[in-house]
Amino acid sequence: MSSKPRSLYYGTRFHLLSKLTIIDLILETRKRLAVLLVRIA
Repeated sequence: MSSKPRSLYYGTRFHLLSKLTIIDLILETRKRLAVLLVRIA
């Protein structure tokens, strides 16, 4: 076994993780904005 498939595997996993983290951040920001808007209204 060469180390190439392993690094590729970890690369894709890291990519997916970063994507999920970005989505989480966006959802969290939207939630906070909604709470702020509700408080203002």
